[in-house]
Amino acid sequence: LDTGNLDAAVSSRASQDSINALGEGLADQNSFMLRIQIEQQLSNKHNVISTFYLPEAFGGLLELVREVVVDTLNQNEAAGISLNKAGDHFQDGEIALISGDYKRAYNKYQKAYLKVVKKSKRDDDD
Repeated sequence: LDTGNLDAAVSSRASQDSINALGEGLADQNSFMLRIQIEQQLSNKHNVISTFYLPEAFGGLLELVREVVVDTLNQNEAAGISLNKAGDHFQDGEIALISGDYKRAYNKYQKAYLKVVKKSKRDDDD
């Protein structure tokens, strides 16, 4: 039995597994950083980057922005935080998306996001 080749095969597999795990960790970190960038952009009502309101078919990330908004609404609702009628704006965004009005869709998703994350008057009392 030639264990030299076996050791090399096991060693290279272990190394590849480590590389794969590292790659997945970096992908998760990059995904998290992209989410933060999207949330920062959603929080900024004055300047909009076209990458965020254009759909993937045109090189943009609108579908991902939509996913972040859905996730934000779901997470906050699960935490017992009021959605402040954010669903109404989200539904308007869905209609705009279907009709191809991408800027309006982004704007409505942004309004839904802001309805949930905006500071309430009670927060000022603390």
